[in-house]
Amino acid sequence: MYFGHEMETLYFDKKQAEVFAYYEGRSSNEWLTQTPVKWVIYGPYEVKINNNFVAGENLSLVYENETVKIFKVIK
Repeated sequence: MYFGHEMETLYFDKKQAEVFAYYEGRSSNEWLTQTPVKWVIYGPYEVKINNNFVAGENLSLVYENETVKIFKVIK
């Protein structure tokens, strides 16, 4: 996990800003290749960040239901 609970994530503020920028479309898709991120989850929490998230070409959809999409990061 790259970013999670505040007390369990090293450099929480920095990672929170990076993750929000990614979901808001303010960072490049290359950002993912510079991190250890292997999976991207787009569920109810992420919809609150950006309800128009567009998966980049470096994401492969592996699971989807009514409330969540799970993507594998292609590096």
